[in-house]
Amino acid sequence: MHTTHQYNSSLARRMQPFIEKNDWQGLVQCLDRMTHSEFRTAGLMLSQNILPALDEERFWACFQVLYGTSPKAWLVTLLKSAVDMYADGRLQFGGAVFDGMCALIVDEERKIDEHKLLQMLLPVLKTPQEVVQLLAQLHLDDSQRAILYLLEQDTLPCSYVLFQQLRRLDHEPERLSLYCAKLLQKGSGRAFNLVSIVKNYFDLPQVRGTFSLKIPPYELSRLETSYDEFLRIMNRI
Repeated sequence: MHTTHQYNSSLARRMQPFIEKNDWQGLVQCLDRMTHSEFRTAGLMLSQNILPALDEERFWACFQVLYGTSPKAWLVTLLKSAVDMYADGRLQFGGAVFDGMCALIVDEERKIDEHKLLQMLLPVLKTPQEVVQLLAQLHLDDSQRAILYLLEQDTLPCSYVLFQQLRRLDHEPERLSLYCAKLLQKGSGRAFNLVSIVKNYFDLPQVRGTFSLKIPPYELSRLETSYDEFLRIMNRI
């Protein structure tokens, strides 16, 4: 069994000159000269300490080079750092580098990268607008794949975007009922509340279950245009 250490001062000294000079190609060459064990440790150091300490411009410059060198090796490491920086309000998922990566994922049909990206970012995005933007960047804003990704999440922004996606299927009660069943399998209170909203909004008597959330008819129409109203209802219980 391999043991991966989380910090190595010798590796830090080897990487530091390239980071200070923003020499990301030089950093790649430095990493390429490491042993497998050193490389794993360096990846952890970059993800946990080095990359999150960069400002947004330098981070995306490094991101572009490392991802371009080896998406398989670096995407998850880079996204872990990006999520931490986003949570601290120091990074946004937009701009030329991020947009270019999404375009590359779409053009070359990199489904594995698409999956990694959405699995790591959807749970942390703070607003429905950011969720919609990410799906649009991956050309998933109007597709069944978007719904399947959103069904896996249990956040309020994703729940609202999922509700808006389902509104496009108001003529397909069987599919709506199937998606409700998938939500119920999650077993969370938030999922049950969302199913209650969908069941009432689309009038789906075939969706069985006991739901504590009660929604007067006059409130349902407000959900179409008001995220605040959606939050108020979802958080009622």
